[in-house]
Amino acid sequence: MRSRHLFSFWQNPLSFQPERSSLKNYLATIAKHKAIDRYRKWNRRSEILYEESIHFVHTEDTLSKLISKERQFELAQAIESFPEPDREILKRRFYEGQKPLEISEALSLHVRQVNNKIYRSKQWLRKWWLQRK
Repeated sequence: MRSRHLFSFWQNPLSFQPERSSLKNYLATIAKHKAIDRYRKWNRRSEILYEESIHFVHTEDTLSKLISKERQFELAQAIESFPEPDREILKRRFYEGQKPLEISEALSLHVRQVNNKIYRSKQWLRKWWLQRK
């Protein structure tokens, strides 16, 4: 038996009626009601935590979208700083999804030149990205 059940009995000893039941049954009833109260309290708490977690996920999702948009904007500005034809190659490759062969035909360049410019531009962007953090 837990001391808290005895404490409940100690706080209100006149509520025990020996003619209705034994002390053992009375204390068991107190324990049962305490357990029910504790279960209800835990359920209310878990509902509140669930609602808070939903709010947190929604807030976190909004924040991550905002950060993602900011990063996309910064990346677009960095790409705009590239000289031509590198800028055009990057836009066609990463924003329009064109293959290097298509880009080379559209810009009258060799495929090898296009691949080299993509590679070097990606290296520069990677270095720039790491330095800005």
